[in-house]
Amino acid sequence: MADPITPAVSHSYGVSIYFPARNVSLLYANLDFTQDSSWDEFLAAYRNAIRR
Repeated sequence: MADPITPAVSHSYGVSIYFPARNVSLLYANLDFTQDSSWDEFLAAYRNAIRR
């Protein structure tokens, strides 16, 4: 079954990546993308680098 397209996103294309402005959700560690990539490590390193 195809995903329905709503008017709010009908002209959206590409990929969306989770990049939170503040804290990363604890649930994020359970996602396949997080487990299969190093994105969560990147987010942690980025947050540590910009901390003042």
